[in-house]
Amino acid sequence: MSQYFKIRYGRLGRMLALSVGILLLAAGLVAYRMYAVRTDFYGLLAIWAPLVTGMLLVLPSGIGSGYSMALGIILRCLLLGALPLLSDDTYRFLWDGHLWNHGIHPFAYTPRTVLDTMQVPGITKEWFLLLNSPDYHTVYPPLGQFLFRIAAFGANGHVPTGVLYLQFFILAGEITTLWVLRQYLRQTNPEWTNQGVLLYAVNPLVMVETVGNGHFEGMMAGCMLATLLFLHQRRDGMAGVFWAAGVAVKLLPLLFLPLVIGWLGWRRVGRFLAGFIPANLAFFLPLADLDVLRNMQSSVHLYFQKFEFNASLYYLFSHVSPWFTGWYEGATIGPVLGQVTVFVVLYLAFWLFKQKDRPVRDVQTALLIASTLYLLNATTVHPWYVIIPLACSTGIAPVFAVAWSVVVFFSYSHYIGGGRQEQFGWIALEYAVVIGLIIRTFYLSKGKVANDFWLK
Repeated sequence: MSQYFKIRYGRLGRMLALSVGILLLAAGLVAYRMYAVRTDFYGLLAIWAPLVTGMLLVLPSGIGSGYSMALGIILRCLLLGALPLLSDDTYRFLWDGHLWNHGIHPFAYTPRTVLDTMQVPGITKEWFLLLNSPDYHTVYPPLGQFLFRIAAFGANGHVPTGVLYLQFFILAGEITTLWVLRQYLRQTNPEWTNQGVLLYAVNPLVMVETVGNGHFEGMMAGCMLATLLFLHQRRDGMAGVFWAAGVAVKLLPLLFLPLVIGWLGWRRVGRFLAGFIPANLAFFLPLADLDVLRNMQSSVHLYFQKFEFNASLYYLFSHVSPWFTGWYEGATIGPVLGQVTVFVVLYLAFWLFKQKDRPVRDVQTALLIASTLYLLNATTVHPWYVIIPLACSTGIAPVFAVAWSVVVFFSYSHYIGGGRQEQFGWIALEYAVVIGLIIRTFYLSKGKVANDFWLK
């Protein structure tokens, strides 16, 4: 497409496409904050379509990375002040922070226990009803909890104000992630700098699910990219600190830690761990209580055992298993798929360890493969989870990750009409696109699909 504009329309055509794309992105975000309703899936698709079209028009424009950052920041600001419309996680974030500010450890009690047995100023039945898992202990790590506490303190029990505080924190994280991504690509893959930054800056999923819905996956992605940047610069201690920060935002980087250690090898891993271990101890000090850790572990275990949402291989194997065994084997298949993910991560770590003096992009490639496999094997894949493989794909072969960031929105069909029932036709369409492009990328085209795709 970019060649089409260059040859037939020249600079004027590209500028026109860019202008129309920006208008569609801005209009789509305004429409989202004004009209989006989670239970109206087809209305959401009507909002999603111009957002995706706007991204597709802007991506081939070739604008510089600085302009891309500015555009991404301005677009995200259009979502400030809007309550989360597609997720209720933010209300739990503020609940946790409010408990901290009243001397109550949020990891020690479930929300229902707090509501039924404690008199906490500001805690109301109306707020409790906004929570999505009131019978589970919180699972959010300490760095996130620190931000929740600040937001709750500033809000003083007023939920919309607390949401705005969290949005400002997330916006600051997004700005940092864009800057880190720009520096990383400049130093490791300069020809992809402009396109890679733009890819993240104007992606509708990233904008809607971070600033719009209050999720911290973008901040975690920024910590992981900062780790890669410092590894490239051979500042291994700082890399360890930022990987620990990523773990303290979301626990997922712990699963991928062997990849970094394997790439570093015996000569450099000591410096990395000298930063990672003390930073982790400092971040997790507030959780240094055996009962608290048990509660957190129990909630994480229940999450992976009982929750099912937008899965792919898990749904496939679980629904096929009765044909062979006569029983629904979901409780067995979930852990087995998790073990497969761990095995592949360890195999990739060993492969990285055997390589000598390889570029840091090898770690990035391993992270892309591991995060993709993790989501394909997971029992629960919320749309914002796809931000991680998307961020890891910049500068490598982003086609399937970009496509996934578009079609993962189909998972909101789960809420059609106010119910909570998977629409397997939409889920099948999502994964047919994703898995088809993965096969094309890694098998048919031998990883070179980005070279002949219009994103390049």
